[in-house]
Amino acid sequence: MQKSINNVRNLGLYISDRKMVRTVLNNLFEGVIITDNTGKFLFFNNVAKKIIGLGPKKVMPSEWTEIYGCYLSDKKTPYPPENLPLARALKGEEVFNEQIFIRNKKKSEGVFISASAVPIKNEEGEAIAGAVILRDVTDTLQMNERVKISEKRVKAQLQGIPTPVFIWKKSGDEFILIGFNDAAVKLTDDRVTCLRERKVITRELSYRLRSTGKNKELKVTYAFLPPDLVMVYAEDASERKNDKQALKKLSSAVEQTADSVIITDPNGIIEYVNQAFENTTGFSRKEVIGQTPQILKSGMHDKLFYKNMWNDITTGKTFRGSIVNKKKSGDLYWCEQTITPMKDNKGNITNFVSVIKDVTEIKEKREQDVRLQVAREIQENLLKSKLEVPGYDIAGATYPAVETTGDYYDVFKLPDGSIGMVVADVAGHGIGAALIMTQTRAYVRAFSRTESKPDVILKLLNQELFSDLDDHHFVTLIFARLDTSNNILDYASAGHVPAYVFNHEGKITSVLQSNGVPLGVMPDLKFEKSKKVQLSSSDMLVFFSDGILELFPQNDCDEDIERAIDIIARHKDKKSHQILKCLHNEIQILLDHKPQMDDMTSLICRVL
Repeated sequence: MQKSINNVRNLGLYISDRKMVRTVLNNLFEGVIITDNTGKFLFFNNVAKKIIGLGPKKVMPSEWTEIYGCYLSDKKTPYPPENLPLARALKGEEVFNEQIFIRNKKKSEGVFISASAVPIKNEEGEAIAGAVILRDVTDTLQMNERVKISEKRVKAQLQGIPTPVFIWKKSGDEFILIGFNDAAVKLTDDRVTCLRERKVITRELSYRLRSTGKNKELKVTYAFLPPDLVMVYAEDASERKNDKQALKKLSSAVEQTADSVIITDPNGIIEYVNQAFENTTGFSRKEVIGQTPQILKSGMHDKLFYKNMWNDITTGKTFRGSIVNKKKSGDLYWCEQTITPMKDNKGNITNFVSVIKDVTEIKEKREQDVRLQVAREIQENLLKSKLEVPGYDIAGATYPAVETTGDYYDVFKLPDGSIGMVVADVAGHGIGAALIMTQTRAYVRAFSRTESKPDVILKLLNQELFSDLDDHHFVTLIFARLDTSNNILDYASAGHVPAYVFNHEGKITSVLQSNGVPLGVMPDLKFEKSKKVQLSSSDMLVFFSDGILELFPQNDCDEDIERAIDIIARHKDKKSHQILKCLHNEIQILLDHKPQMDDMTSLICRVL
């Protein structure tokens, strides 16, 4: 906290123009709200309005929850007004990264925000205002770095040092004692307080004028003139104190924001950077003061880019754009940057204020999302296996746990004129499992062009996958062959979950258990050919992946199997694709908005 206070003082000494600080705050990528100690809004930037959906209202702090729609993280319980970060800050508390859910008429769907609030105190340590910084964390839920050092912690550390510590401040030609720890008190036999005595004392106080009834902020100086005289001098400090407090509020918000702030002179020489700049770039204030922003130059933009930027800002225009900058470590990072020229009363540019937001993670995530979307679209095209077979109603569906899936189903004709049906599940899910799935599908299709026997195809497939897969991956797969001339079914299964045959009453007449180990585990495996299963009119053959039959891993697996079988039986009279839709819908209800833990695939073949 002491470091942050010193940084704010640095900004306060540099920035004497309140308009400049307001410009900085209005160009931040975070919401900033400042109130006085009664809850009256003093500052409310545009980003805060955009995040919350509403601007400043003339309401009491006790009404903030109702007016702005503040809820706990469960999205249902109203947030206690007295516990809101800004309300707590007005009581003297510091609150960091408090999660709040906002839902109101402008934000009907609701957003999650992260709020950090601090009290702004006068020199007597009294909270005279509060500032809160808001970040929309609905998408990234990535919290920016919090302020880790507090004034209380520093004081506690100071008191815990066993060595006597005295803190002095130089005032003119004298040094004045302003602090000491317990060890110093013990060393001096409690006489350390005598070192505080001075001949000149200055105090700032509020005085109510009887003539006008107005309050005045006075700076009063008492001077002791030996041997027995005291001279008192008073000056009106109201305007200076108000300006100082306003500047302190705005400067504190600038210093604590997670966006980098750079202030240069008209020639581009850096005069100030905030703590976020140091955290993001790795450069310290000492290293960059007196330099130009060229120390961040990445080499990713040509000279014309920088020339156009400089021409814009030197002619009074505000620059906004995406730039690749370079950290002290040499790492490159993407950022959204705003550079605003600051002018004096005569219109002359006095400074440039640059606000920089690191968007590297956001940009990388967007690029990854695009790649995953492309991969998903390609895979969905592969999974659109549809074969119209007279006398049968066949449908399949796959629902990935993430963008891509390790499950697949397929239906195709075999060389002997029968129909081949496959359901497979690659261990794990995501890109790796999806690539193995695509490879497995290609092998199955290739072998099925010349071979019709399920056990032989699985043997050939295992030989190829054992050579390709590492020790951490394997594939479970069931391959069924249906002779459409007589409705006779046979199959081979490599460690896959059972398939079921339902009759017209919705009762199970056959269970197709696995008769082999998963593919890719051991070389030279042989798979048993199953006994033949006779299907009758209105019989229904149903395949699953384990994402459906092991829906809740913490529960007994039999419960999930019985649940899936019950859903199929209850909807037995519907068409195959309708049954699959009902199965998925009821599973989503059971999940109750919990994340899907595994890919889910099912395939139904009904004899008409």
